[in-house]
Amino acid sequence: MLAAGYAAATVNRDVTILGEIFDWAIGREDCEQNPTRNVKRPKVRQRQAPDLSPAHVQLLLRSFEDAQARVAFLTFCLTGVRLAELQGMHSRDVDLIENRLAIPYSKTDIGVRVVAIPVPLAEELWQHRRTSNFQGDDERVFCDPERGSKYDYHLYRAALEAAFNKAGLDWPQGFRPCHDLRVTAITTDARNGTDPIAIMANAGHVSYSTTRRYVKLAGVVFPDAAAARAERLLSTEPSTNLSAPQPTSDRLGSAQWSQRAGRRRSVGKAAILFVCRRESSRSATGAGPRRS
Repeated sequence: MLAAGYAAATVNRDVTILGEIFDWAIGREDCEQNPTRNVKRPKVRQRQAPDLSPAHVQLLLRSFEDAQARVAFLTFCLTGVRLAELQGMHSRDVDLIENRLAIPYSKTDIGVRVVAIPVPLAEELWQHRRTSNFQGDDERVFCDPERGSKYDYHLYRAALEAAFNKAGLDWPQGFRPCHDLRVTAITTDARNGTDPIAIMANAGHVSYSTTRRYVKLAGVVFPDAAAARAERLLSTEPSTNLSAPQPTSDRLGSAQWSQRAGRRRSVGKAAILFVCRRESSRSATGAGPRRS
């Protein structure tokens, strides 16, 4: 299949489906083994998804002629939702008082995800609902303007391509009109220093390994963590003074032995001095030395 031009991800997916079919057949005792178990799967190269710069996002927003596509574009950029999540968004899911967006239908089984709506997007969504022919709570936020059915991806893509042309921007190679705007949202969060766990929750990722790809793509470094590490390791406090090495166990044992020997000598000197004084006192009184 690779020789035929299929992508590695497509080959892996087809092998997985075929393996599940064989497992089902084994359960029915129609065959004895699953030949896909020993198939060596091709390695999938991680795609370097392009993300739009803030200047490009603002320029494109001014270039849309389709009002609904413009609001959809802004929603992708400011919330990082997936295409299916945007198409499944209903008015009841959008709380424009608390500025919260509930996403009950997600790619992953994590339950309802709640995403904050920035104020500029909240205003755009409110104006979009006012001009829509379908304003009920059970109606779709983004829909066919005549029938209220699911929003057509191809109409959105055509409107976005027209905005690129009007703005005088080249369509990036391999650019995906919905997912790469999600990449833009997530990498922007990473560059702004948002906690990776918060990014993971907002994006609806089940595994942090998925979020980590976006953080890596953003080229994020953690200067605060690096400064804290240097502060701890290079601090000039007495407990971590770098001018003298911390004693090892052998050195510590020798030091303790020296301290104990010094204490013994001090006690011995004090005992001798006490005996001498006592004998001097007895001699002065004429008692003579005490015999044992």
